[in-house]
Amino acid sequence: NYYDTSTGEFRNYNPENSSLAYHNIHGLYIDNDTLYVGYFHHGMDVVDLKDFSVTNYKGGHGTAGTISDNNVFSICKTRTGKLYVGTIYGLNIFNSNKGTFTIVPELFNVNVNDIMEDSRGMVWVASNDTGIYCHDSRTGEWENYPLSDQEAGSINVRTTSLSEDHKGNIWISTEGGGAIVHDPFKETFKRYTTNDGLPSNVVHKVLNGNNGRMWISTN
Repeated sequence: NYYDTSTGEFRNYNPENSSLAYHNIHGLYIDNDTLYVGYFHHGMDVVDLKDFSVTNYKGGHGTAGTISDNNVFSICKTRTGKLYVGTIYGLNIFNSNKGTFTIVPELFNVNVNDIMEDSRGMVWVASNDTGIYCHDSRTGEWENYPLSDQEAGSINVRTTSLSEDHKGNIWISTEGGGAIVHDPFKETFKRYTTNDGLPSNVVHKVLNGNNGRMWISTN
């Protein structure tokens, strides 16, 4: 859907009235006049907002240059211009000039739910069952934090989204494990659950508000 701030009206785009590939959208990212749309089972559309022309990208396991899976749940462009595309079978880097995808080998077959770049240029990835990952922009290396029993209260807790607070801490939303705060400087984890006042341990999103307040959405 498109909201026109000048008229206060919504306009709906769907496969029936446009060239969009599918109606079930999970990933959405806008970059100037280009809109990236990630679908359930239908790959990714690249939409030119100047004329609304659409190019759809689909792939399959083992097909060189194509997206690793057609379930695209997250899309994120870094400040260096690298466009990450998260699927249920791995993290990809999209080359918009060539229209090709390269799988990130360290996250091959990882079920990616969310991608975020923090204020230091580190890229964080939330996964379905293997914790979180961090790409160090200085060394080029990936590190996995599996969120063990000691850190998160459950092994392989499902992480659904990521956000950063004003101190540089990474807030991790989980499905059943509450909200987890990772201090990347001290390499520590702290978990908040219903025992701390949350109405539910299923956390969908955490946002950094004014005056150090964190807004947390739950079931």
